[in-house]
Amino acid sequence: MGSADDLESWLPASEGIAVIRAGFEEFDAGRPAQIDSTVRRIWTVVGAFTAAALAGFVWSQKSDNGYPAYLVFLSAPFIGMLAWRWVFEPSRQFEQQLRKRLFPVVFGFISNFRYENGIEPQFLEKFRKTGMLEWSNFKTEDCIAGDHEGMAFELCEIDLRTEDSDGETSTFRGLILHIKLTSRFAGLLVAQQKTDAIDRFFRRLFGTKLSTVPCGVVKVDAAYEFRTDNAAAIPAGLCVESAKVLEWLEQRWHDGKVQIVFHDEDCYVLFASGIENFRLPYTEFGSFVFERDVLPLINKMSVVLRTAHLIQGIGAE
Repeated sequence: MGSADDLESWLPASEGIAVIRAGFEEFDAGRPAQIDSTVRRIWTVVGAFTAAALAGFVWSQKSDNGYPAYLVFLSAPFIGMLAWRWVFEPSRQFEQQLRKRLFPVVFGFISNFRYENGIEPQFLEKFRKTGMLEWSNFKTEDCIAGDHEGMAFELCEIDLRTEDSDGETSTFRGLILHIKLTSRFAGLLVAQQKTDAIDRFFRRLFGTKLSTVPCGVVKVDAAYEFRTDNAAAIPAGLCVESAKVLEWLEQRWHDGKVQIVFHDEDCYVLFASGIENFRLPYTEFGSFVFERDVLPLINKMSVVLRTAHLIQGIGAE
């Protein structure tokens, strides 16, 4: 397996780069037609809304009550949402086709490669049962699954959200990686960098059934935090080895905090970040530059997969 620090081992061959370049060129050739179609749809919506507003105004003038005006006012947000989708969804799908075509080549080191956008990942309900996070709804973007050197994985960009009296707030936003462990841990263990005092205070205030456990190594306990619901079942060395993975990630993942969650036979790695980890800058700049448009995607994926291998190797012979 290539090291995440040795990108040469993860890069596509020259034939693959040629396929990627051709895909971008075909996308660029079809872009003017997409732009024209979007502009036509915008003017159609503007015309329809103008006509509806005038009709509503005339109706309200002839009516003895304000019912027509209320009807137009209440229906406007829903109709506007549908109109927005009708205008811009074809353009979004046009870009998604580019991703579906190119990602299997960009990530050619992944076998049985599968890519979807906006789906519910298979691991999500299992992850909910850990009680690690709570959410009332979610939104997903790029979801990638496959095998890398005998290791099956699932990776998804996700925004988990909760509702309260003040509206919706984000519980977690970033990448969640799911892999199967080589050995079972009877319980739940969460490993992460030490959080600040305010974060710890609110976690204690609003509750968690997890208790903090030391690993016994002063240096590790000073920098990292381990919480579990079954301290007696933690395998020897699991906390220390998890800390080594987190320390490795600190040098390579700069988008946010990382948490490793062990639960029975499953492991989830939460990479806090934005939601567009695998966007294609080319679609904004209009000229293909490998170092800008493709290399960062490969770099990020290599870090994720190397992390998965390091975790799966914990406790292995």
